[in-house]
Amino acid sequence: KERAKNAYIKHLRRLFHRMDDSMDGYLTWDEFTAAMAQTDAQNWLSALEVDPHQAATLFQMLDQGRGVISVDEFIIGILQLKGPAKSIDVVHILSLV
Repeated sequence: KERAKNAYIKHLRRLFHRMDDSMDGYLTWDEFTAAMAQTDAQNWLSALEVDPHQAATLFQMLDQGRGVISVDEFIIGILQLKGPAKSIDVVHILSLV
């Protein structure tokens, strides 16, 4: 189970970096919406049972009020979408960063 979780986190990290066109470690609204227009991102969202047309809602959920999403915000937020993140899971994820 731990191995699967780590593999999923690595996948999310790679996805984030593919979306981060400016390579500054943050996703802007423009980068996020451009990525959401791609078929692979739409398929990924569908696998998480998130409607790709809800990109604005997803961005607002992941954003911590700064107008950008960090890699940690992205991973933790997506894990919360996938299922309830326990405190120990969050600590574990942060230790991998």
